[in-house]
Amino acid sequence: MGVDMKKRALFVYNPKAGKAMIRSKLSDILELLEQGGIRNPGAPHH
Repeated sequence: MGVDMKKRALFVYNPKAGKAMIRSKLSDILELLEQGGIRNPGAPHH
């Protein structure tokens, strides 16, 4: 049918919360989501 059936997610994180440890792992998290068939633009929440 020509329809893109990929799932989409919005991963929202607060880069100023806690010890900001997620920043160093963000690319790994987004890559895992992509490998699982989930498109994710990723967006920091201020």
